[in-house]
Amino acid sequence: MIEVPDVFVSSIAFGERDFAGLVHKAQSWGANKIELTHGITREDKLESQLVCQSQLQFIVHNYSPPPPEPFVLNLASEDLSTLETSLAHCRRAIELSQKLQARYFSVHAGFAAIVKPEHLGKQIPAENRRDKAVAKAIFEASIRELVDFGAKHGVGILVENNVVAEPNLIEGRNDMLLLATGEELAEFAERMGGDHLGLLIDFGHVKVTAATLGLDCTAFFDLVSPHTRALHLSDNNGSHDSNEPFNRDSWITNTLANFAPEYIVVETRCTTRSQLAACIDAIEVAYG
Repeated sequence: MIEVPDVFVSSIAFGERDFAGLVHKAQSWGANKIELTHGITREDKLESQLVCQSQLQFIVHNYSPPPPEPFVLNLASEDLSTLETSLAHCRRAIELSQKLQARYFSVHAGFAAIVKPEHLGKQIPAENRRDKAVAKAIFEASIRELVDFGAKHGVGILVENNVVAEPNLIEGRNDMLLLATGEELAEFAERMGGDHLGLLIDFGHVKVTAATLGLDCTAFFDLVSPHTRALHLSDNNGSHDSNEPFNRDSWITNTLANFAPEYIVVETRCTTRSQLAACIDAIEVAYG
């Protein structure tokens, strides 16, 4: 029997954009471990509020806390301004993670394109796409830099698998999104992994990517499980990463036994209190 990992709840589950509303709803629901992700309104004193908040435990994920000026975080960008902005954001997040006594800061895998905020939710212009091999080299250099920076602050780095949906394909191929398949992730982790670097596997991303690329989910999970230190859990219809809730009858419950992560995040969007309880129940059943 594997001990139930720490269970965090993503900030998107509460449907609250301001920090005070998030804290109030989390406490009223009895959720005391929160992963901060996108969607929280920027506040000048947000970081000090996080550090001073003693009743809740926080970890930091990707594009959070929100930066002063919006940008698209991409640690594989050929655009030097975007790359340095992305690295600076991650360094600040690592410093905050240290203050919060968090073991890890997690970040998305990069992509081979120059993407601006106005491109989000739309097809990326052809002239903005870049060579995937070049993007991979830039991304790995970025991760090495962040791993070194994190080690000095006692914070490990977790890299999350990308999601490949049908609109992301170029002539039927995934030419833009790094670390989307089990083979890519396992090779990356085996070559670059260590005490301060691991994987965060998003089950919703795997479901969509497997449907898009015709992958076998079981084989995917077998490849990545030895390198996985954290999980994001949500469900979807296989075509869009919609962050739907799940329960003990879900395919997710049966799959969890293949993993022994240090923590799990329920990453369902605008969840009700009863739906969140059902998600947590499913995790407990899986490790019971």
